Amino acid sequence: MGIMFLGLYNHKIDNKNRVLLPAEYIDKLSKKIFITKNDGFLILRTEEDFNDYVSHLTDLSTNDSEMKLILKGVYINSFAINIDASKRILLPKEYKNYITSENNILFVGNGKNIEIWDYFKFKTLNEKINIAFQKHSETEKINGNFKNN
Repeated sequence: MGIMFLGLYNHKIDNKNRVLLPAEYIDKLSKKIFITKNDGFLILRTEEDFNDYVSHLTDLSTNDSEMKLILKGVYINSFAINIDASKRILLPKEYKNYITSENNILFVGNGKNIEIWDYFKFKTLNEKINIAFQKHSETEKINGNFKNN
């Protein structure tokens, strides 16, 4: 499956809009990563994952005007950022303000990518996640007792 980002890490943005990356992610990232605005949060992708994502969207947009708009949105709302020698990234002010007016953020591992959330916005999402887990906790699949067909 390749690189896998897991876990939840609370960090603070400094007064220059820099934030230290979680130590657990550093070895999995190259110096250049891509940041994209999403629905109230930011997504960090490795260069390889970003290229794969854009390639996939390009394939889907060949004959689909809505997918072309989505691809354009990704291009408009993404750019490359570098990890500095202190293992920090600089969040552009617009991107920092997009997710939070505070300085407390959460890095959320989401498999192939990393999400950056406002601490309080994520609490709301986490409540929904917990409800979904409770609702499905008795099923065989969610407990890892699944069978391949």
